[in-house]
Amino acid sequence: MSETNNEMNDFWNSNYLISFIKEEVQRPIFKVGETTLTPNAESKYLIRITSKSEEQYLSSLESQQAKIFVIKSGSEYIYVGYASDSILTRLSKGLTDSLGNYFVKEGEFESVELDLYVFEFPLLVDYTKTETRSYYQIIQSELIYLIKSETGKWPTLQKHISVSSLNQEKAIKIAREMFEKVK
Repeated sequence: MSETNNEMNDFWNSNYLISFIKEEVQRPIFKVGETTLTPNAESKYLIRITSKSEEQYLSSLESQQAKIFVIKSGSEYIYVGYASDSILTRLSKGLTDSLGNYFVKEGEFESVELDLYVFEFPLLVDYTKTETRSYYQIIQSELIYLIKSETGKWPTLQKHISVSSLNQEKAIKIAREMFEKVK
């Protein structure tokens, strides 16, 4: 975790580029700082995820720590998600096909590049897995609401938002810090 003014930050953040590639168009070439997955046997897309800076590696994508992630296309917010397993697993559980189908509806494409922001959180040792999940989902919901408040639109593929009053003040503070990183 990085430190600022002798205070610990609430999260680590990493930025990646997601490339959706029609499977028949191009087979990816693996490089350091890059990973590729095919969501499932029926999928028409390959997904290449690349670190946006050379110092970052893909560790936050593979980590089992709690994390909130934001997917954007330019200034359009596409999705805000929570994952307690790896982002690669989360992307392969239907989210990839939703993203691919959205861009097919927008028009035929060879490839599409999206920004992926990952906010990884420290382990909450005094909380159960359920309490931890609830806490981070509150932060996720506050971030979604901030996006709606600031842009006038919900993230394009967002299907639901969880509501709770637990640790609301702290969640709002963290969500604001995250929003500053992705806007």
